[in-house]
Amino acid sequence: MSMIFIMTGWFLINPHISAAQKAEVIDFATLEQLIGNQQKGISVINFWATWCKPCIKELPYIDQLAANVDFDVRVILVSLDDVESTESKVNKFIQAKDVVSKVVVLNDIDYNSWIDKVSPAWTGAIPATLLINHETGERLFFERELQQGEIELLVQQLYIKK
Repeated sequence: MSMIFIMTGWFLINPHISAAQKAEVIDFATLEQLIGNQQKGISVINFWATWCKPCIKELPYIDQLAANVDFDVRVILVSLDDVESTESKVNKFIQAKDVVSKVVVLNDIDYNSWIDKVSPAWTGAIPATLLINHETGERLFFERELQQGEIELLVQQLYIKK
């Protein structure tokens, strides 16, 4: 039996898989555990929101990252939308855009308590992206929109340093 794949605007999908992804609502401590549980490879944690135009523009590049590199990359998309809008905005958005990466909605609105833990350089503006090489402990942080192709280069540079 041969598999047929359909090309969408963001990725290849298997038409036999129909489960729509839903975002999980978590607190910052749970996000820290998700990040810390990774022991090898690269993690890319992108902070975004459905109302942020630069976030939406870069999201396809970040969502496709794992498919575009030849090594272990885990992407977590952290929505800073209001928790109350998880179903009406975030889940509708990620389903409409066929997002394949893990999506979480952060329910910790005390930003001052955790922004510095992500990066001391972060002012709180989005989009913001944290890259972590779990084997070396090296971290890169960007508080701006990443351009097409840029995220792949940054991840490859971080990976080579292992």
